Amino acid sequence: MLRSFVFLSNRAAKVFEQAYVPLGGVPYQNGVHNIDVLYYCTFGGKAKPIANIGYDLVDRKLTIPLDDKAKFAKALQGAGLEVLKTYFSPSELPENPDALWYVKNPLAAGGKDIFCVQTADVESVFKEGFIIQEAVTDVDLLNLRKYTIRVYVLYFAGCLYCFNDGLLVIHGKEYQKDDLGAEAQFLHLGYDKTEGAVKLEKFSDHPHYQALLGKIEHKVAEVFQIYLSSLSQSSESAYCIFGVDILVRESLEPVIIEINDRPNFVHNQDINQNVNVPMLQAMLGVFRPEVLPALQTPTRRYNKVSMIRGSDPLKLHDQVI
Repeated sequence: MLRSFVFLSNRAAKVFEQAYVPLGGVPYQNGVHNIDVLYYCTFGGKAKPIANIGYDLVDRKLTIPLDDKAKFAKALQGAGLEVLKTYFSPSELPENPDALWYVKNPLAAGGKDIFCVQTADVESVFKEGFIIQEAVTDVDLLNLRKYTIRVYVLYFAGCLYCFNDGLLVIHGKEYQKDDLGAEAQFLHLGYDKTEGAVKLEKFSDHPHYQALLGKIEHKVAEVFQIYLSSLSQSSESAYCIFGVDILVRESLEPVIIEINDRPNFVHNQDINQNVNVPMLQAMLGVFRPEVLPALQTPTRRYNKVSMIRGSDPLKLHDQVI
């Protein structure tokens, strides 16, 4: 029989309940003195409950360098891992009038403050603090549409794990290289509506899933190695889930375009049930291996892809389950 535990999340609370109640989880009630698993976003001044906390999120100050697109781009440049050319002022751009660029607010999310423009129009949309990023134009397509892959990455106890499923976010409009419109290029509004133009599918349904998964795990290990030492400054019981967004080139090479700290877990019913719930259950299995035999979807797991240098050699596909 599974040992009971108390959990609390102030984001995607119903998804956490669907994941943890079948494994012995008990939702937190006011006055309870112990919370075993806490997923609590303090954005906007929200205060955590006063309680003894077991597994808690890594301090936000340690994860901002990944979530901030400008800091992330500079870190990749400094480590020699830059894939997409990134600039911080229109004056830095190379003289190529036909080049396509994304101009972004590095702190915005959800498709806000993003512009897809050619070189001549960069200055008209650029604001101080924005970044200018090279656009990937040789993109792989599904149903003639551009798509991104969202994979979940878990940091815990000096190690990095990549969940072996995720989301395909397929744009609602057919892709043409000369179409700079938001619907074709980057906008995902309405992804949570089953009948909407934007479609969500499981990453594991991608026709090249197996080939892409290995490449993505390698890219994740390579990029996150920059941050493992700083993340390890947190307590031994601290963890964090990151949503890593990826484009795929025609050559099937994945390109990490951004990392989202404390990502959204609320999608449509199919994705919630078949991706997000198994992901949260697999995370509990990393914390508490005794629950592994009870997982509802045992083939969905977190694979260890990296650990702090000096502790053990970097191991790919060191499976938790």
